[in-house]
Amino acid sequence: MAWPWYATLLAGALTLGHAWWRRPRRPIPSLTMAADGSCRIHVWGPDVLTLTERTRITPFVLDLYFRKGPRALRLVLLADQVDRDDWARLSAILRRASVK
Repeated sequence: MAWPWYATLLAGALTLGHAWWRRPRRPIPSLTMAADGSCRIHVWGPDVLTLTERTRITPFVLDLYFRKGPRALRLVLLADQVDRDDWARLSAILRRASVK
C-alpha cells in the first residue's frame, strides 16, 4: 500500500528536520589564537601552528589549514559550534591575519 505523494514528502521533511535538530554536537578543540594568526590547539600538542594560504574564511565556515613542521593539518569550524561572540572574535583575528 503506497502513501500519497504529499504524505511521503511530509514524512521525509519531518525526518530530515528531526535529524537536523537532534544531531549530536561535537565539542570543538580548545584553541588559543594569536593576533598574527598562529595558534595552539591543545589537543594536538603544545606546538605553535601557522596558517597556510589554503585557509578559507566564510561567514559560516572556517576551514583552517596549518603547517606543523613538514606536516599539514586541517581544522574545520562551523558557526553553530562556537558562541556568537567567540565566532566574531575568531573570524576578525583570522581576517586581519590573512590580509598581512
